[in-house]
This record gives sequence, C-alpha cells and structure tokens, in this order.
Amino acid sequence: MKRLLLVAVLLVAVCTLTSVGQTVKVTFVANTATVPDTLKPNSTVQVRGSAAPLSWDGATGVTLLNVGGDYWSGFGNFKTGDTVQYKFYTNAVDAVGSREHQGWEQNTTDPSTNRILIVGAKDTTLPLQFVNGSATNQPQYWTPYAASDSIDMWFRVNMQGKEDFNPAQWVMGLRGSNNKDWGATGDLNWGKTTFLTMEKPHGNGGSRQYNADNFWSGRVRVPTGKWIRGRSWKFKFVIMKKGTRTAPIRSPGETSR
Repeated sequence: MKRLLLVAVLLVAVCTLTSVGQTVKVTFVANTATVPDTLKPNSTVQVRGSAAPLSWDGATGVTLLNVGGDYWSGFGNFKTGDTVQYKFYTNAVDAVGSREHQGWEQNTTDPSTNRILIVGAKDTTLPLQFVNGSATNQPQYWTPYAASDSIDMWFRVNMQGKEDFNPAQWVMGLRGSNNKDWGATGDLNWGKTTFLTMEKPHGNGGSRQYNADNFWSGRVRVPTGKWIRGRSWKFKFVIMKKGTRTAPIRSPGETSR
C-alpha cells in the first residue's frame, strides 16, 4: 500500500511539473481606434512585457498584424502558470532607433500600471482590448463608450488635412442612414446631427506626440432590428458652427461603411 501511494504521489508531482513547464498559445486582439494618431496597416503595433516571449523593448516576441480597420491580432507561446505584465506599443512608422520607445500606451488602473496576463493551461484568445491612448489611466478592458443594447459603431475623423478648420468656432458631426429606406436609423439621421467629441492628448508624455485635437470621435447606436449583415450605410461627416443645431455649413466629404 505504501509503495502504491508513493507511486501515485510521484505521478501527481510529474504531471504538475509538466503542466507548469509547458507552453500555451495566447492570442491578443487589440483595437487602436483610441490612439490619437494615424495608424496604417504597415504601422507597428506590439505587445511588450515582463516574461518570454515578451520583452520591454522593440525586440519583443509579439508583433500584431492588422486584420482590418483598427483591429490588430497576434500570438505568442507563454509558459503555463506565469503572471505576465504587459503593455501595448504603437508607432505609425516603426520601433527603430529613437522611435523604439515613442509609442507606449497610457497606464492601466492596476497597481502595477500594466496589463496583467495569468497564463492558463490551454490555448486562449484574450478578450478585445482597446489600446489606451486616452488622457488618463484606464482599466485593462475599458471601452471608449458605454455598451448599449444596440449595435455600437465608433466613428472617427481626422481634420488635420483641412488647414482652415478652426475648433474654436466649429464642431464635427455625423449624418446618415441605411440605403434601403433612407430614414432615420438609430442615431443616424440625414436631418439631425450626431455630434462628435474632440479627442484629448495622449496621457503618456513619453509616447509619440500628436496633435489630438485633429481627431473627433463618437459612438453611433443602431437598433439590432435595423442591422442587417451585408447592407451598406451612407453617411457624411459635417462641420457645424458651435452652438448651432441647424444645417451643416460645409461637408469634408462622403464615404460609406
């Protein structure tokens, strides 16, 4: 009986050591719509951190690839049982030379100021995380808007190319609808403006600086019953004079989404 018990204990010990020592695949999905910069598909978005395969420099082992719009994804193999602190890094160009540390996101509200990953025993995909390009510390899984029972769409426009745009006098808005009946569709309406908010400067003084007041953004809600996969939507960004709720004074252009 003692011999059987000893064998059982040894087997448990071996299995435990094997589990702790093994590596699992962890996939990161990030949204960079909250970074006051113009990131393109060939820009640099990295995960940097305290344990392999991550490092706190440009040689980190997880670089995210653009998977459409502001969404980025990538994975790394992590040791089961590790607690890893990490942050996102973004740069419109690359992480070479002086730019290697010009792109850190702002801190989280965790006491470590970093994001936290506790590596489990199985491959996993972490929930979507918005890169913190805001002016203040944010929870790890924050969103730039409060989720509703509708379909939430986040719109942004960069006014840098319009040199005569004066944020002291003008504000940005949005009008539109679905292309079936052209009527009001939730917050989208051709006869009424949904106003956007001018973004605030990046809270991390060490990150790559950008004039955040070029960017205007906001949430648009579309009732789930009005959301049909494959249907196109039409909208325009409009410039409005401050204090007015009447017709737009000019439009920077039209697009569809």
